Amino acid sequence: MVALGATWNGITVPFFFQRGERLNGKTYLDELLPFFKMESDRLFGHQNCGFQQDGASCHTDKSVQKWCKKNFKFFISKDKWPPNSPELNPLDYSIWNSISNNVDYYKVKTINDLRREIEKATKQIDVNYVRDTISVFLRRVRSVEKHNGELIIDEHC
Repeated sequence: MVALGATWNGITVPFFFQRGERLNGKTYLDELLPFFKMESDRLFGHQNCGFQQDGASCHTDKSVQKWCKKNFKFFISKDKWPPNSPELNPLDYSIWNSISNNVDYYKVKTINDLRREIEKATKQIDVNYVRDTISVFLRRVRSVEKHNGELIIDEHC
């Protein structure tokens, strides 16, 4: 399992979980959130930045929400973000697909090979591509609203 963050200043380096490791509130709090905080500091130079996550149960855990409110000046809490909303996550609606297209699957024979290919593919993602992907976010929100929370069907998003 791999996690990634997308920001106006680019994407984070990938975070790889250990084989068989389960993602729950504790793992997310102990491992992934400090990683995202470190990466946000790297990408934004310790400036205040926002943090948004989807409605996965590990993200909505009370201790996770509390940590995020304390450590990110601009945090979009679970109460302000629609559950089950991959249409609104730039990673889900665009960036992961681009990374997948950049992976040379013929070179992948082991987990470590896949890891190297993902690392290489993420380095190929241009910051302007990430910015363009993030820029359509508001249109996507409006489209979800227009369709009463249903899947986005507008082609221009």
